[in-house]
Amino acid sequence: MSHPMPPSRLAAAYGATTYRVLFPGGAVDLRVGALAPNELGSFPWMVITACNPGSLKLSEEENLARQQALVARLRALGLPFVAAENLADAGDWPLEPGFWVSSPRLDRPLALALGQEFGQVAVLWGQAGKVSQLLWSEGEPYP
Repeated sequence: MSHPMPPSRLAAAYGATTYRVLFPGGAVDLRVGALAPNELGSFPWMVITACNPGSLKLSEEENLARQQALVARLRALGLPFVAAENLADAGDWPLEPGFWVSSPRLDRPLALALGQEFGQVAVLWGQAGKVSQLLWSEGEPYP
């Protein structure tokens, strides 16, 4: 898969992003390498988007269609989700809508498979009280 920037810069960009979960009671910001708040519950969770696969910018229409397909897939799998958004700290990448998904059935292989299915280089993964981390797509040359 070809990317618009070298792997080290791509990893840095993913790390310099706020992953904001839009709960009805208020937003919760997540960061790579930061402790996940306990209010996220005890189940594993992930933040995923279908936008801009391979970290290559698509049109708003293409991204919307991809997001709708992701919603359909999450519903088909019976995985509950809440709206989220990925915000680049530097403001040099468009806001990416996504979803926070949490379930006792959600494990690393499923999270990676969903990311790969929707062309994502990585997904944010975590559990309450543990450090949030990126799960890189299999075969990608990233740490």
